[in-house]
Amino acid sequence: MKAIKVLTTFLRFDQSVFTTFKPNKPLLRKMNLSDHVMSSNPNEVESALELSAFFLRYHRAVDYGDFSDNAYVVQRIRRFVDYKYWAEIEKLDGKHETLDGSFHQFKAAT
Repeated sequence: MKAIKVLTTFLRFDQSVFTTFKPNKPLLRKMNLSDHVMSSNPNEVESALELSAFFLRYHRAVDYGDFSDNAYVVQRIRRFVDYKYWAEIEKLDGKHETLDGSFHQFKAAT
């Protein structure tokens, strides 16, 4: 689990690591993220799902099925990605509403 978090951190914050790391199906299978996705440890599951979502977001060649042949693992990754992006959209919508309200207050005051 710690290795997953370290890899995720380096991929996110070290541009040279991000640029040179090219995930593909054989590499993802060797990483065995499916075992971590199916773990009983919630922190391990969350870390594996975050890394999977990162790969899917930033590497166009990576597909859901590259992680595992197990349909349940693929389903969990899909659900996590869907939830993550919808939560982000809702967060942005809330910020938009706040900004819009502030704008209308400013406009009314002037």
